[in-house]
Amino acid sequence: MKKNILIALLLSTGCVASAQSFSTLTRRSKNPFTDDMYKVYARVTTVNSKFTPSYTGFTFNFGVSSNEYQLGGHRIRYENPTIGDLIQGIPRWLKDLKAIKNDEQTHVTVNKWDDHAHGGGILGWFQWYINAVSKDRFLLSPGISLGDYMYGSRYVKSIGEDKKDQDPYGYFFAAGPAIMASYVVSKSCWVDAYVNYDLMFAKVKNRGTEGYPNPHFLTVGADFHTTSKFFGGVRLNKLKDRGDNKDGSARLDISAGILF
Repeated sequence: MKKNILIALLLSTGCVASAQSFSTLTRRSKNPFTDDMYKVYARVTTVNSKFTPSYTGFTFNFGVSSNEYQLGGHRIRYENPTIGDLIQGIPRWLKDLKAIKNDEQTHVTVNKWDDHAHGGGILGWFQWYINAVSKDRFLLSPGISLGDYMYGSRYVKSIGEDKKDQDPYGYFFAAGPAIMASYVVSKSCWVDAYVNYDLMFAKVKNRGTEGYPNPHFLTVGADFHTTSKFFGGVRLNKLKDRGDNKDGSARLDISAGILF
């Protein structure tokens, strides 16, 4: 009996010792969860619209984050997607400039960004969270989301007509609720899953119809991090048109890069 108890105690002690947690994530004496603040990544962005052509592009960008795992600890995420969106357009712009220089106007690429824009603005997208639940392997962190959006949709109603602006259209400032849940998968990786709902509270006048309701945007995403610096992520951002036009737009970002 005593022997069985002793074996059980040894086994349970071994299980506790091998249990993973945010505090035991390590890389060369550092904790990547709390010490890595910057991420650089390659990204594929696809934008699908209800009224305009869809488009896909390859780009690069960077983000900033700050993490604490104790109860009441703060967590921060920031990215400006506009930087990557501008990089994504460089090859097309160079091709267009070459065509214009050679007087090949008919060969100028179709500028789908003129038809449809779905992205951030000058300020970018920022989330701040506080840990409401803190376990060894699990964090639940509600917070707020702040930032700005540029959105525009142009369409041709019938053959022969010029393109018309489709509400909602403009440069918007946003704020809304956010929540993130994190889980330690193993001693070498963890996952962050997040949702935020951005309500547009102000608009810089930029086309569109006076008095048309400002849109809302829903973001759902997840990032898979490793202690060896590599990470991958996917994020879906969807427009909610609150007006009569019932526009629809979804932006999908798939990223892979390094943390440091």
